[in-house]
Amino acid sequence: METKLLKKFIVKIPKNVFVFFSKNNKIVILGPFGLKSLQLTNKIIVSNSRKSIFVTDLPFFKFSFLKTKTFKDLQKTYIILLKQKINEVLSTVKKRLNLVGIGYRVSITEISSLQILQLKLGFSHSIYFKIPKKLTVICPTPTKILIFGSCQQSVDKMSSLIKSYKIPDIYKGKGILYNNEKIVLKEGKKV
Repeated sequence: METKLLKKFIVKIPKNVFVFFSKNNKIVILGPFGLKSLQLTNKIIVSNSRKSIFVTDLPFFKFSFLKTKTFKDLQKTYIILLKQKINEVLSTVKKRLNLVGIGYRVSITEISSLQILQLKLGFSHSIYFKIPKKLTVICPTPTKILIFGSCQQSVDKMSSLIKSYKIPDIYKGKGILYNNEKIVLKEGKKV
């Protein structure tokens, strides 16, 4: 039973990724697509022979009993964040959005070195969205948006902001959808 629990808290390091631990409780991950760092409050054990990181539920400093309960929750969070950072240094992060609906269009315009995403979503006016400098947005067709970046959180934040302008309708299926998202349509009222 204990071995199953231990496997949950182990993060494997790929061959072309290097992990360094600094003195101020910071872990630095170096890979082919850049360098990422993460500030830690939980202790970790780095195993060079197995190329893995084990995240413990022990804090760096002594805390009260009530605060130490939260370190078990932080343990799971750090595992997810470490996996995310390793994924970011191995490849670029991308999201795909599809515009589903009659007349829904997207285009990119440049105004004085600023890239602006113009969305036509069936409203009486167009919606303009400023693209951040660290992200790359491509529109291969007027109904598809590709968002690329080196940070998972910024790509997810931008894609969710764009999606929030036209949340998919559960009766008609119109709106902005992720590429692999499917909506189960509801039946309308029968007369």
